[in-house]
Amino acid sequence: MITKILEVRIEDSNVLVCFSSGIGMGWALWSSQNEPEVGREYTVELDVDGSIADFNPAKAERCSLGIGLSAGATTLCGTLESVDADGMGYFRLSEDCLIMIETSAGWSDPGALIAMSLLQSSLRMTPLDA
Repeated sequence: MITKILEVRIEDSNVLVCFSSGIGMGWALWSSQNEPEVGREYTVELDVDGSIADFNPAKAERCSLGIGLSAGATTLCGTLESVDADGMGYFRLSEDCLIMIETSAGWSDPGALIAMSLLQSSLRMTPLDA
């Protein structure tokens, strides 16, 4: 996914970035030894640290697929595409954005439309070109 860095913050020695992309904007923990540059575009991979149940999930009847900001938290809305036997789920945010996330009882039904709210440090952004 291509993202543009809008803002960089250092909190407790963690580098947090506010980013925009074709599917929305949010905050993520920067996962690279190279410092992010405000205004630069990066090709990135997004990962969620935790289980769906950790992020105040809600089964949604409708929501815009993608990433958003709400009350300081990054929100994800997507479709749980499939779940492996070990409980690892594949959460689709857009046609070209698929995130792996742990599932748990009640949150492992393929096809479910799910909205959740993440702390800034729960969404990890790894640049592939930095």
